[in-house]
Amino acid sequence: MTERAFQNPYPDFNPYQLSGHFDSAGRLTSEFKHRLQDKIWELLQQMEKGLKSADPGDGTVYTGWAGISLLYLHLFNVFRDASYLNKAQEHISKSLKCLNKQAVTFLCGDAGPLAVGAAVYYKLQQEKEAEECIRRLLQLHQSAVKLDSRVPDELLYGRMGYLYSLLFVNRQYGEEKIPATYIHQVSETVLASGEGLARKRNLSGRSPLMYEWYREYYVGPAHGLSGIYYFLMQPDCGLTQDTLQSLVKPSVDFVNQLKFPSGNFPPSVDDTRDLLVHWCHGAPGVLYMLIQAYKLFGEQCYLTSFLQCGDVIWQRGLLKKGYGLCHGASGNAYGFLALYNFTQDLQFLHRACMVWPAQSTSWRICLSRKKPNFLHLNCERSLTRHAGATHRAGQFEDSHLLPSWFSPWFHGTPALPALLFYFTFSFFIVVFLRRVAAIGKCCLAYLRTNNNLRSVYSQCRRHKPPVKVA
Repeated sequence: MTERAFQNPYPDFNPYQLSGHFDSAGRLTSEFKHRLQDKIWELLQQMEKGLKSADPGDGTVYTGWAGISLLYLHLFNVFRDASYLNKAQEHISKSLKCLNKQAVTFLCGDAGPLAVGAAVYYKLQQEKEAEECIRRLLQLHQSAVKLDSRVPDELLYGRMGYLYSLLFVNRQYGEEKIPATYIHQVSETVLASGEGLARKRNLSGRSPLMYEWYREYYVGPAHGLSGIYYFLMQPDCGLTQDTLQSLVKPSVDFVNQLKFPSGNFPPSVDDTRDLLVHWCHGAPGVLYMLIQAYKLFGEQCYLTSFLQCGDVIWQRGLLKKGYGLCHGASGNAYGFLALYNFTQDLQFLHRACMVWPAQSTSWRICLSRKKPNFLHLNCERSLTRHAGATHRAGQFEDSHLLPSWFSPWFHGTPALPALLFYFTFSFFIVVFLRRVAAIGKCCLAYLRTNNNLRSVYSQCRRHKPPVKVA
């Protein structure tokens, strides 16, 4: 624990002695709300300074302008301040000018910026622009539903990312703006892909569905099974009860059986290392699948497992890696919010509130290695969840699985040494290429005027001018 996480210094929940962050009904105190709002404002100021040096050509949700727009859209939804919506429009307009026209996913492709753009323009009542974003989003549909395409199934880069984009639009509109047939077709394609891989790899006896990312059967939600199953169990995906019972439930049971005695989960199937407690790998990400499975099937094993996930996060979740959503303290705090939303147990709200001040330590650790434009968003989103509505059940279940903005740049590598290495290496490459070009040019000149190749080579080495043969 000491290698990857700080020792948790906080006392666990005591119903007879509340922490002062909320009352007995789960309502945040005004003092704690003000602390959160002050921190949000502080981080926004730091972020805006960092945006001055942001990559102008990165339009993605993952590390680009669409992620900034999504943050401001979220702030608008929480605080109802129109200035946030105007900022969201400013950044999404930059994003839509630099789509990569390759990936179909929410985080790393065109689907995310188009979905965010549709939501922003819809809330601004700019119907023409919103409809154009939706039209372009649906043009990606054929690429997502082709089984023979190279599109993977996972959330970060694959079909589930496209599916999330469609669900995102409908939930922002509050109606079925994207026809259910589009969503159902993507779900059916993912099911067919999972069945096919399970048969191909002779894994059907263990799990009727199986998915891989670079030939690894990942478990976590970013690239793996739990993220896919979480979305397949969403009511909006339209799967029949027979399909859920015969394909999805046994596959969820297979993941649940991978649990370590500690309550944590491995990063991939057959990995025996009980090390990682991240949203992307480990209990903090798998618990969303388990909560959804308990909602659908009501079996005690799912309840037991996701409560154990909460204990794992409390014991090992104050990560030294930093404050990010993907593999940081903010992402782990999200697990407590999800557990509180579902159970209404004040223990989990207490734990989430305790994790928040603990993040100040990991913030300081990461300041020397962050990508300044985007990593602050990880804390901000977690903070706004506290400030906006952590006391309301179900408030975050629509989107809290998906940490929409975080950057994996420079994990443990300070930016300055990396840049020095880059420029030094580039300098020697340029010198080498110029040398090769000079020798090649000299050789071509001699070949045109002299048939003696040995002489040509030796004179080229000395860079002597060609001697024209009479």
